[in-house]
Order: sequence, then structure tokens, then C-alpha cells
Amino acid sequence: VDTRGYFGASSIRHDKLWDIEPSKAEEDAVKAQYKRLGLQWGMSGNPDGAVIVALQHRTDTGCYRYFPLRHGAADSIATMLEICAKHLPNRPVIVRPHPRYRSQWEERAGVYQKIMRPGWTVNMDGSIYPMLASASALVTVNSTTAVEAMAMNIPVATVGEGVWTDSHAM
Repeated sequence: VDTRGYFGASSIRHDKLWDIEPSKAEEDAVKAQYKRLGLQWGMSGNPDGAVIVALQHRTDTGCYRYFPLRHGAADSIATMLEICAKHLPNRPVIVRPHPRYRSQWEERAGVYQKIMRPGWTVNMDGSIYPMLASASALVTVNSTTAVEAMAMNIPVATVGEGVWTDSHAM
């Protein structure tokens, strides 16, 4: 992303480069991509919908190096689920493991299920975009899904550091 640093160490973050207005062509390109996905730029989720917890792989660099709430060698997925269980005890939640790491999720599903609250569901099927369109919010460590949710006017909470840290965007 940035030759001067990765993710939380990025110059995008430290030099606050988000203050730059996108060009009309850049904005149109993003809107066209959303249209290809069957979505509309700026659409909103459902305030009564579930909170989506978008997980990354437990050894993802963004989670491993830029997740200050993860303690030592702790499993970042377990830590993320513990945080959500504490702060979302009575909310409908859809846990969305990263689709490329389904087998790793399944290997540790028993550990993760013990942390999850009753009524929480796990969804690994299809695209995340229809799920986002019906969500009330998204919670993630620092997944790029956060940017996509923001473009859909869906509230986002990140518990890790990313290029957007300190931008007041989340």
C-alpha cells in the first residue's frame, strides 16, 4: 500500500493523507465497482439488522502486528470474539470468517463457539456485500471490509490499527 510503511505505520496514516479529495474519475470508478456488485454508492444498511464481525486469519499481519488489544501470542480471532462478546452481549451478530481461511476456522471452531454468545451465527457463504447491505454495523480488527462498509454508510468499529487510524472515520 505504501512504500514508507505498512498499515498502521503507513504514511497515509502518519501524514494524514486522507485529507486529499478524490478526483471525479476516482469517485466514478468506485461507484462503478459498487454497481457491478449490485450495490449503490452511499446506500445504508438496516438499523435493525445484525452486527457483522468480519474476521481475518488469526495470523494475518494486520492482526498480528497492528492489533494492540491482542495479548502476546493470543489467537487474534479468539481475542476479537471476546471483545465483541463483551460489548455486544444482546445484539444479533453474524460472525464472518475470512472466506479464504474456512479450513482454519473449522479447525478451531470449537474454541470459537465457546466464546460466542447464544443466538450468534456464523456465515461463510457467498459474498459479504448483501450481508453488509442488511447490517446495522460492522466490527473488524482492520479488514479492508471496513472501507467498503463505510462507503455504504454502515457504521464501522475497528479494534486494530490501519491506514485510517486517527482519521476520525471510525
